[in-house]
Amino acid sequence: MIKFFGTDGIRGIFNKEPITEKFFKNISLSLVYLIKNKSLSPKIVIGYDTRSTSLVLKNAIIENFIQHGIDVKDYSYTTTSSIAFLSKDTNISFGIMITASHNDAEYNGIKIFNNQGFKISDILENEIEEVLYKIINNKFDEISIQSRYIGKYIINTLESYNQYLFNYFKNTIDYSNEIIIDLANGSACFVIEKIRKHFNLNLKYIHNNPNGININKECGVLSHNSLSQMIIKNNANFGIAFDGDADRILFIDNKGMPIDNDQILGLFVFELLQENKLQIGDTVIGTEVSSFGLEKYINILGLKFKRTKIGDKHVINEIINNPRSVGGEKSGHLIISHDYLTSDGIFTFLMILKLLTKYNNKSLREISDKFTVMPRIEYNISYENQVNLDDKSFIESVKKLKNDYNALIIIRKSGTENVIRIVIESKNNKINNIILKKLITAYNGLIAKQSANPYLLYQA
Repeated sequence: MIKFFGTDGIRGIFNKEPITEKFFKNISLSLVYLIKNKSLSPKIVIGYDTRSTSLVLKNAIIENFIQHGIDVKDYSYTTTSSIAFLSKDTNISFGIMITASHNDAEYNGIKIFNNQGFKISDILENEIEEVLYKIINNKFDEISIQSRYIGKYIINTLESYNQYLFNYFKNTIDYSNEIIIDLANGSACFVIEKIRKHFNLNLKYIHNNPNGININKECGVLSHNSLSQMIIKNNANFGIAFDGDADRILFIDNKGMPIDNDQILGLFVFELLQENKLQIGDTVIGTEVSSFGLEKYINILGLKFKRTKIGDKHVINEIINNPRSVGGEKSGHLIISHDYLTSDGIFTFLMILKLLTKYNNKSLREISDKFTVMPRIEYNISYENQVNLDDKSFIESVKKLKNDYNALIIIRKSGTENVIRIVIESKNNKINNIILKKLITAYNGLIAKQSANPYLLYQA
């Protein structure tokens, strides 16, 4: 059976399988089946980012819901995190966000939440895929889910989400310095202004004119050059960048340099200890690509550090299983409150403003500089044909490099694109580059064994 779900929902290039109108209609059919088979509430919430294709896919997916008696609450252009928040309702069966997150406009996808506000489990993903398989192979009985009623289509606002943030940070933020914000021409463009007005913030926006095709284009968390330049030009205290659906965030200091999100997580952990919201012996959750420096710092604080698979849903699952824990990903997914178990770039931004209010004479760089981040390099290899990274001799080669150089080495398939992602971290970049060359040699050997296609061989 084909696996559609990756590390963060389903994603791909629009109008190429599976990101087609037909497939999205099939997804809604499979969800309708599960709603009725599991006796879930016949209501869903939906939102989408600013890609022109998001509206196309939204219209495709809601058609079957309404036709089969499922009410649809449409929150229009919004963030993934707001949909997670709005899904946390026993009167809701699923929350749906149409987005391809940090990817360019040619991509799109879907993220699905349960009525606890969490991304659906691997088990539920498998159930959806089983129904999809039947639909695609004409083995699905649609008569079994027919309804005598037509679902309602309701256009909603984000008032409850906004009010939650306003209440959570009531009387904790008083910050007047200028902040430059890169909105990535994405979802945050439709959310941030009410935040600015309520907290009386001095914000200057860039990349805040979405036109359907410019989301993440030379902007956002993966492209911060224009943000860095604007910070320096305006002598701003710091800046932030969101990704297309604003569940990730990147902080840039007053000199235009990125602040590692592992350092941001370390800062939050330190503060939570000071507030007795974490205690000695509690656990902090990272991922397999979290830095050695973060792990060492967490241990120095007297806390345990646990690594999980990449993907914020895996971090959240571990937090749920470890009471009084927090966690995050180096990519900018940070989950720092048990009261709000979702990765929300805007929530994280407000948490930083709360701390800057507390330390009113210090810069963000100063308060976040808790430990040294070891040098690392990241390298991507595109592929077309399937590559098996579980080869025994290849695994042994990687393990030997780790031991020989006392390095962090991650080589994995992306869950959202056809690329092999390589992460190497050691005490200096000279060693990192030596490891990369040796790793590429081992990878080429693997490809030569698995394929006769010479174009799949790479050089570092």
